[in-house]
Amino acid sequence: MGFPNTRFTAKFHIVILLFLFASKAQAQSDKWIGQWVGNLQADQLRLAVMFKLEVKYGGWYSKINIPQQGVKNQTVSKTSIDKKTIRFELESFDAFYEGRKTDSNTIKGYFHQAGKSYQLTLKRVWGDWPKPKPQTPKKPYSFVDVPIRIPVANGRIMVGATLSKPDSIGKFPVVVLISGSGPQDRNGTIGEHEPFLIFTDFFTKRGFAIFRYDDRGIGETKGHPEVLKNTTSADIAMDVGLFVDYLKNREDIDTNLIGLLGHSEGGIVAPMLAANRNDISFIICLAGPAAGGMEASIYQNEKLLRDNKVNKRNTRSFIKIHKQLISIGLHTNDTALAHLQMDSAVRKWKRGAPFKAKYILFAGKKMNLNYVHKTYDFVQIPWWKFFLGYDPVSDIQKLHCPVLALNGSRDDQVACHPNLDVFEQHIPNKNLSKVECLPGLNHLFQKCDKCTFSEYFSLSESLNSALLNTMDSWMRSNNYIR
Repeated sequence: MGFPNTRFTAKFHIVILLFLFASKAQAQSDKWIGQWVGNLQADQLRLAVMFKLEVKYGGWYSKINIPQQGVKNQTVSKTSIDKKTIRFELESFDAFYEGRKTDSNTIKGYFHQAGKSYQLTLKRVWGDWPKPKPQTPKKPYSFVDVPIRIPVANGRIMVGATLSKPDSIGKFPVVVLISGSGPQDRNGTIGEHEPFLIFTDFFTKRGFAIFRYDDRGIGETKGHPEVLKNTTSADIAMDVGLFVDYLKNREDIDTNLIGLLGHSEGGIVAPMLAANRNDISFIICLAGPAAGGMEASIYQNEKLLRDNKVNKRNTRSFIKIHKQLISIGLHTNDTALAHLQMDSAVRKWKRGAPFKAKYILFAGKKMNLNYVHKTYDFVQIPWWKFFLGYDPVSDIQKLHCPVLALNGSRDDQVACHPNLDVFEQHIPNKNLSKVECLPGLNHLFQKCDKCTFSEYFSLSESLNSALLNTMDSWMRSNNYIR
């Protein structure tokens, strides 16, 4: 009789199983496919979350979007459905969502992460989500996009970028856009806002080309994990220098007029690069922490304490130890030694510190020094170590080109003063430069009400006209726009 053809039989069973699975998913697809949106209240943050669910390759396939966290179309590790229950597993977040369908367009459940559970009700929505903000340029654009790939870090990182040019023939002056801290894509996307795309539209309509890029580790910019992990502001300045070199070798670029526009961290990267080159015609620094990273950290902590109604005595006491602990991290590379020095500083400080200040430092954890270690070990991360220890004044003093330095008066991350004061006092070319604090604008240069971080996302305005008008006026006064 012989043996059955087991290889053929196994294949046959696999085909049958796949067919049955696909049929089951397809049969339920109308009940589940689509966009499911809800608002997740995670501690102090209210986050808009969207799961996009479809049937693909014979099974369930879904992606998650959390605009406020920069999560865009990230594939869900596993999606499973059993009757009226659905589960999304997110391995990269160490999280999962599990919910139950209560009607055809509603799922009620919980988002679980780091031992915490947050209620999250999802509603099915149709059409574009999130809806584009009013100022975001819509296709077809009035400019032409050219995709670019440039190696940096001795070839260990490949940067994905776009050169946008006016839709005409000629040699164009160019501006390189430099984003703030935290990984951002080439449009500077934050929530539904795309400020760098708006800047692209702004400049190309005035005859400029724009070079914008995905930050290291984001979008099309990929490379060696260790290099990405150890990136500092100085490395970003070197990257931008390579971008400028690339642009100078293009026949469609007017090398006599090259500008840099940096926002937040980018507002100190721009002068860092321009101070050491003679081919940069102008720089625009928006909310640049020119007084240094330590000053920015102190300001942000003071504002947070003030917003939580902590009195001046407790605030002063906390800021004193906060500066000491950061300083220890900056000047000590040995983590074990840093911990010993932290312990000594904290023990000495807490003898005269008011109770509330001690409660803030230890977060109510009964003088747990290990908690302090964990809180301040971040200073050993290369990016933080550079940012907190770097003094931009030395580079600002060496600038050869005019500067436009702007802040918003209601910026809760980088204060108008003392940061604009540094530009005012130290830029050499004062006659052609301009320093101004724009009233009523936040860190993103939006007109704001509460002016908090979470409000960035709910505002319909992406960039206030006061910013754009000031830029336009200054550039015309210096004959950059002809």
